[in-house]
Amino acid sequence: HIYGRLSFIPLVSDPTDGCLAFRMRAPWEETEKKGRRMMRRWGGVWAIFVMGFWCARWGDGMVQKRVHGKDAETEINQDAAKIGVKLAMWDFHQCDPKRCTGMKLKRAGLLRPLRIRQRWGGIVLTPFGATALSPSDKELVVKYGLGVVDCSWARVDQISPSDCPGKHARLLPFLVASNPVNYGKPLKLTCAEALSAGLAIVGLREEAELLLSRFNWGKAFFQLNGELLDAYARCNSSEDVVEVQKGYVDIIGRTRGR
Repeated sequence: HIYGRLSFIPLVSDPTDGCLAFRMRAPWEETEKKGRRMMRRWGGVWAIFVMGFWCARWGDGMVQKRVHGKDAETEINQDAAKIGVKLAMWDFHQCDPKRCTGMKLKRAGLLRPLRIRQRWGGIVLTPFGATALSPSDKELVVKYGLGVVDCSWARVDQISPSDCPGKHARLLPFLVASNPVNYGKPLKLTCAEALSAGLAIVGLREEAELLLSRFNWGKAFFQLNGELLDAYARCNSSEDVVEVQKGYVDIIGRTRGR
């Protein structure tokens, strides 16, 4: 009989009269109570089982990924220590950040971003320079660093010298790009190529190659410009660099004239 399965729950009514009221508990409430007890009892075991299965199936990959992440971070720190030169960049946001070599160096921790119009105490590779970079600038590069302007070649006229101020503005001499966008074009270098070229010209060739080793086309830059970079690195002054550049451009002109 249904009344034989009913139980009573005491409910306190008015505390002043000390009376207790009762209501009947239905069978389905007993079922819910038992269900909750079973969930508390077995829920933890079920969670442990699920976590064990997940770790066995995917956990090793996650651990490996984390280990690889630590290895990559260690490698980045080692690269920065080997380069040993402060690198900086003014970013004018004129190019695709996913393809920007300067942004890639920034994400790798090898380059310091500068605010527009923030002053830089080291050498500045800029189209507004009046002097060519030469090995005589090595002391400045080692002591204060090397900066570059990140902008689109098609919109360089929208930038003024005051946007990237520096006491030591320099021009890069004639070089050929190896990046996929401007491969083979003279002077159309990316930020990474410009910084690497600057390091090579002042005599830091090993550091220059290490910087471009992060790009799969980095070796091509030294294959295209290796002899020219060596010639620039043997110069004593900016005037000598300009003479080497002039001689190289004349040879190219005569070769094409034939």
